[in-house]
Amino acid sequence: MKDRIVISPTSRQEGHAELVMEVDDEGIVTKGRYLSITPVRGLEKMVAGKNPETAPVLCQRICGVCPIPHTLASVEAIDHSLDIEVPKAGKLLRQATLAAHGVNSAAIHHFLIAPDFVPEEDFTTAVKSVSAVRKNVQYVVDMLAGEGIHPSDIRVGGMARNITSATKDKLIDRLKAFKPDMEKHVELMKSFIAARELPEGLGVVDAPLLASSASYGNLDEFDYDNFSEVLPEAWYDDPEIGKKACTTIPLINGKNVETGPRARMDKFNGFKDKGVVAQHVARAEEMLNNYNLTIDLLEQIDTSAPARADYDDRGTGKLGIGVIEGPRGTNVHMANVKDSKIQFYSAIVPTTWNIPTMGPATEGFHHKYGADVIRAYDPCLSCATHVMVVDDEDKSILKNDMVRYKELGGNYMPYHAETIVVGCGNILFKDDGFGPFVIHKLEEYFEDKEMPDEVMFIDAGTGATHFIFSLPDEYWKKVIVIDVVEFDAEPGTVKIFSPYDMPRGKYENVHSWPVEEPLHELAKDCEVIIVGCKPQEISSPDVEMGLTEPVEKAIPEAMDIILKEIGVK
Repeated sequence: MKDRIVISPTSRQEGHAELVMEVDDEGIVTKGRYLSITPVRGLEKMVAGKNPETAPVLCQRICGVCPIPHTLASVEAIDHSLDIEVPKAGKLLRQATLAAHGVNSAAIHHFLIAPDFVPEEDFTTAVKSVSAVRKNVQYVVDMLAGEGIHPSDIRVGGMARNITSATKDKLIDRLKAFKPDMEKHVELMKSFIAARELPEGLGVVDAPLLASSASYGNLDEFDYDNFSEVLPEAWYDDPEIGKKACTTIPLINGKNVETGPRARMDKFNGFKDKGVVAQHVARAEEMLNNYNLTIDLLEQIDTSAPARADYDDRGTGKLGIGVIEGPRGTNVHMANVKDSKIQFYSAIVPTTWNIPTMGPATEGFHHKYGADVIRAYDPCLSCATHVMVVDDEDKSILKNDMVRYKELGGNYMPYHAETIVVGCGNILFKDDGFGPFVIHKLEEYFEDKEMPDEVMFIDAGTGATHFIFSLPDEYWKKVIVIDVVEFDAEPGTVKIFSPYDMPRGKYENVHSWPVEEPLHELAKDCEVIIVGCKPQEISSPDVEMGLTEPVEKAIPEAMDIILKEIGVK
């Protein structure tokens, strides 16, 4: 007898994805499928017809987690298309920026996996160590690239400016002073990973490795002629999964690949271990390698040398390819520039490469380890959303459309239920995580109980405004939003609000889009209620996980309200 277990969405990753596992009577996964259900960003289409310098500015906004790799892959693609030779100082500055960003990204991942590996008594120590690492390396990124999130100084032709000798010395001194703490952090995380004692062989796959260099990226190691893409309908053996998936399946020599820290460490550093533990260990060791590399690169920079080349942006129609080794793996951007306009643009990002590999990596072990396998790859789904339409006869690319919704003759929205319960908030900032915490408790409640028909629980994190509320499904009859709300009451007080009586001033998300706006629009077509809890403390911008006592005690009351609303009590 086979059963199907679906985790949707998977948690502690950027964006939304679904893990579908077929299991036997013992709960062992016999078939694993992983797919993106994150709606389309569409930036590949936005850059078409625009000046080539526009591409990196827009593409760095594919995702707020991966702006550096996308900006660098974009400028490398444009540089290649325009035959630009970037000056040595510009190359070194780009390389140092990426190396420092890699350390920062690995530290963020350590924070996300901390609940899986770090004992409760050591949690504060681990989080403080993560924060210290990030503070030091993000400072480097800010100084080299202008900004950490939207790096303004990474430009076509090189870098907007060189750094001063004083800045160079300051950065090197700071990194060298912190190096002992950096080494301690890596050993600390490796010890936590080893202590978990996950099953031997968990997550081992034999997919070919994709890695172009140990650190920055090497175009010569990416064979475009051996690269192909297929639509998800042609890859997944389940037609419904194929229709829902929001990514193409990229292949090298007709095979799915594994990319990321372990692939790089295997190919260039002799690291031969495989599986979940190996993924984490490789990331930690690469983290220290990147830290040391940042220092080495900074020491090589001639601060008096030019950092940007002059160039002619007219182009000849040559396909330019940018290959960057981002934290999650090989990031490939392609650009064709002619008559000073981008004629074609495409991005095949690390998570897109890994998606067809992650599902099979869950097979052969109990389904309870499925999430562990997925998190080992640190997927980033907003980056990965990308669908190409291919001619059935000659397999040529007809258009680079990322739009899937209803285009293929059906409704493929991932949130398709009459009642959706949406937990909003950021678990990194204390009470701001109330919504996701309630969702997880509701999921636990129904582990041994039958879920009502046509009800879906969603941990929306900070993305509800963009990924859920702004893309309503005509099928929805009721939307229940769980969030913290600032109102005149004691911390931990729970109250039901309508979208129209929400207090103003506390509901702008990270992209400064007031949540009330889409909720008001949504309420025109279905019932919308907000289950709000008065917070005691929201730690932002400081990272502090865990709810305050009064807010944690409010969870049962919020659950009771929601259970009544969905007809359970």
